[in-house]
Amino acid sequence: MAKKKPIKILNVDDNEDVAELIDGVFKGEGEINGRPLEVTTTSDSVKAAEYIKETMFDAAIINKMMPHYDGYDICKMLKEKNPEAVAILQSADCNEQSFKGAFEFGFNEYIVAPFEPEVLLRRISRYF
Repeated sequence: MAKKKPIKILNVDDNEDVAELIDGVFKGEGEINGRPLEVTTTSDSVKAAEYIKETMFDAAIINKMMPHYDGYDICKMLKEKNPEAVAILQSADCNEQSFKGAFEFGFNEYIVAPFEPEVLLRRISRYF
């Protein structure tokens, strides 16, 4: 049986604890729909921009508010490199304007923090 292509996920949140928590969720799950997960995690948005230049990511979990590059900047870089990439914005901001803005900007999903790990896994598994 042929090996399934891994899903390459970028996880970026300037809060190291949140970044590590999300990383642990994906690494604990190990795969989605039979496809192994390869997760790249950083708490530095500048490093995230470098990773995007180096790697073709299939998906990204991106925090909205970060120093240097915000979530919208990271999404734009991701989509310029791979227009088919799934971009999930996670933020504590839960007003209607934020939701609309995220989808208009190109995000595929919006998750309000704090969230349960199962919610994140269900959202991303819709696409793979």
